[in-house]
Amino acid sequence: MCAKIAAKKSELETALGGATNVNPVAQQKLAELAALRAKCQAQMLQHFIEVSQTMPPEQGRRYLAEMQRLTLGFHEQTEQSMSESAGHEHHHP
Repeated sequence: MCAKIAAKKSELETALGGATNVNPVAQQKLAELAALRAKCQAQMLQHFIEVSQTMPPEQGRRYLAEMQRLTLGFHEQTEQSMSESAGHEHHHP
């Protein structure tokens, strides 16, 4: 999955190269990249669920909570930071 994501990011960078707007090809590459990332996250989460089920219940719950935080948290942090800065920099009356 990582190789597929890296290849799609390269395609996106090529589509954006020197562009002054987000053209239809770049939009398509963004959608494809998002789909690959979502598939990767789903596969990772499924794996973590399966691993957690092999552990004692409390340890499994802690492990799964931490893996979910790591798997999903990066995007949440980015979204929060963008929201916070957007609230300050892009204030609309």
